[in-house]
Amino acid sequence: MELKQANAEGGRVQHMKRNSEDIPNKPAAGDGVAEERKSASQADPGANAIDAAPETHTGKHYQRAILPVEPLAKDPETDEIPIVPNSEVLASLHKVELAVSVDDAHLIDNIGKQHQVDYISSEQVKLHQGIHPLNWIFANPARLIAVSFAMLILLGGVLLSLPVASNAGVWTSFLTSIFTAASAVCVTGLVLVDTAAYWSVFGHVVIITLIQLGGIGLITVVAAFFSLTKKRMNIKTLRAVQDSTASDSVAEVYSLVKRVLMITLSFEIIGGLILSLRYTRYLPAAKAFYIGMFQGVSAFCNAGFDLMGGWTGEYSSLTALNADPIVTMTTTLLLTFGGMGFIVWIDIFNFRKNRKLMFHSKLVIGLTASIILLGTVLFLILEWSNQGSQAMGTLPTWQKPLAALFQAATLRTAGFNTINQANLRDVSKLLSILIMFVGASPVSTGGGMKTTTVAIVLATLRSNVQGKKEAVLARHKISQEIFTRAFVITIMGMMVVMAVSLLLMITERKALADGLYSAMDLVFESMSAVGTVGVTAVQTENISSWGRIPLIFAMYIGRVGPFSFALLLSMRSQKPENVVLPDGLTFIG
Repeated sequence: MELKQANAEGGRVQHMKRNSEDIPNKPAAGDGVAEERKSASQADPGANAIDAAPETHTGKHYQRAILPVEPLAKDPETDEIPIVPNSEVLASLHKVELAVSVDDAHLIDNIGKQHQVDYISSEQVKLHQGIHPLNWIFANPARLIAVSFAMLILLGGVLLSLPVASNAGVWTSFLTSIFTAASAVCVTGLVLVDTAAYWSVFGHVVIITLIQLGGIGLITVVAAFFSLTKKRMNIKTLRAVQDSTASDSVAEVYSLVKRVLMITLSFEIIGGLILSLRYTRYLPAAKAFYIGMFQGVSAFCNAGFDLMGGWTGEYSSLTALNADPIVTMTTTLLLTFGGMGFIVWIDIFNFRKNRKLMFHSKLVIGLTASIILLGTVLFLILEWSNQGSQAMGTLPTWQKPLAALFQAATLRTAGFNTINQANLRDVSKLLSILIMFVGASPVSTGGGMKTTTVAIVLATLRSNVQGKKEAVLARHKISQEIFTRAFVITIMGMMVVMAVSLLLMITERKALADGLYSAMDLVFESMSAVGTVGVTAVQTENISSWGRIPLIFAMYIGRVGPFSFALLLSMRSQKPENVVLPDGLTFIG
């Protein structure tokens, strides 16, 4: 039996054709049709990829056999690929009756010995499993991310609305509950009620759980869910996850989940213990541990939630702890490390073995340091003499550099604050909006459009202005495909911010007319939500009920949007155009 391999749309499948020397043909009325299909498939290997229901029949010859979703490793002893009959061969197409019987064992034996078993396409999975809502969700990683986050927000909203979740033991309005749940899952930090003062211990547990799941969710939703539920990953999903995690094999994709959890828990526990020990100077040990560990998880996940409301005043965040460098610097390091991304930390931990860092890691470290240092210097210059309430200018001279450093770091999607954001000068608010837009780095607990995305767009623009044919970033060539993804994500991020800002200006037009806050403040709030930052210049609880709805969607889109769109663009195949269009000649500039 001769085997032939070809590519089909969405994945690789295995072709097998009859060999007259091996198996004699049985004349039949359908042979002419079979020969036509055979000729067509040889001329166009992708043609007629699916035209029969998935079956497995003994005594029939398979011209095309659909093989397992996951790659099968060779047996080290026999150097063969083991395949389980019937359960592993999911479907067969173009069945032709033979004069002699070819059983499944013989067929599978040939496949295992003569073929390198590859993946099954998503279309074949649908054909085999049938139409089902779960199959529809699992078929697309971007859809899986979006639905999973939405369901987690809905579940969190329901739990937080229960009387047991509030200190007063009363039902919480669903809008407040769903807003808090969305802010926690999307690791934002915008709140309508003070976390410490309003929510009970049960409510705190729900919030920190949502933060934890939301912080590590972008990678675990794709990989861990398939691993834990034993679901098979189709080729598009697998390649998208491999691309986003820089992993080289399926084993690395699944083992990445364990490493992500180890990194996350290590930083959270160490940071939380440092904060807890420091808080024992001010609070009883049990309360210090409770607040410190909560803040450790929230800081590494870039969530911005804290329990200071019952200690230093509602909505105070860390403004009362400016004079404590251990608290501010520990929080700064936690939120910065969380925003660098899991891939960078895995690469750093592997440095001893590899003796070098990936280009991505070097780029992220350089961009992160540059943004924080430049932001620190600019905030020092712009806010040094600001005498507003809880502004930088009111602090002692030695505290100002720490406050400027914390401000530059927290705007990269953390949400904590040590100075009053409402009293920032307009130029400082504009600088804050720019830093929030850039955000953290890919595959991290932070949000924003991501450092590498914006850097690629700027590097390409610079190369075009200089007349270069290729975009260059840090002495590395940037492909057109990567630039296209980065450009689309950047433009879509701008459009979402503008849309949310416009909606807020409509819903808050009375407050604007009364001078309670400015249009700049609403743009600041919109960018904080879309970038999943969590700082506010208007006190989010002052936003009207109608204005809170676009903020919920802004946080949701800001968290799942950039990564989902990156996956969609990376999986979208370029289909050849069959229509020749005339050149569009127009003027620009």
